[in-house]
Amino acid sequence: MDNILTIHNYWDGLLLGIATFNEKPCIYKRIFSFELDDYTNLYYLTPIDNQTFDLIMKDWNNWCNHMNINKHAKGWKSNINLDILAKKSISYHKYCKQAIFYGTYKNFYQKHYDIQVNWIS
Repeated sequence: MDNILTIHNYWDGLLLGIATFNEKPCIYKRIFSFELDDYTNLYYLTPIDNQTFDLIMKDWNNWCNHMNINKHAKGWKSNINLDILAKKSISYHKYCKQAIFYGTYKNFYQKHYDIQVNWIS
């Protein structure tokens, strides 16, 4: 089992964030099907290096602190765009996996989630 570390976007399920895959950090992105006009159960996983991971997690911690103090996103500005960081990776969309999630979350700005994921081929 791997861990969900951040939830950057959510719509009827996790869409975008950071998770581990084989204990290495990856950007996960849920795949949208234009034919179905809906999200699939598949995710692209883009491995990221430690420097990129640290940058994202620093920004994530700042976001969590902002939300815990202010209780709303007003005034928050981030220079981190996971889609752009993934596209810059030499391992862009390296894996395509189905996900089964276990655990719970209370909001989208927790520093630590109790969510695990089983990535299935």
